[in-house]
Amino acid sequence: MSRETPENVGIGRSDMKEYTIVSGATSGGEINLGRNYVYIIIYSANMAGVQATTTMSAKMGIEEGITLADVYERDTPGTKWVSGNLPTSGTMIFTLVHAIGAQYIQLVLSKTTTQAVAFRIYGFGESIK
Repeated sequence: MSRETPENVGIGRSDMKEYTIVSGATSGGEINLGRNYVYIIIYSANMAGVQATTTMSAKMGIEEGITLADVYERDTPGTKWVSGNLPTSGTMIFTLVHAIGAQYIQLVLSKTTTQAVAFRIYGFGESIK
């Protein structure tokens, strides 16, 4: 039995989605990645609008028409996922993993921003070409 991946199967990536949390807000609403992705990459080139000791949580949805749900730790569903303190300058990149994949995502900060903070969000997951 071969363990090779067939050439028509690989890793797919969503289009990049811009996500901005405007000055004085804690969230930028929800975005639609177009389909479910297991790996969600979140990148920001400038975290200067984030206040000290701000954390981030996330809400996700797996299909259209359902209310976004808070993200909880994978193996401990009683524990809400929350980042540690975010950087207040420079860049940041991290990956959220959702075992069945998420199509809709919303980032939520624990404190309001002091200026707009822009993110680029990408979904990665298995795909058939």
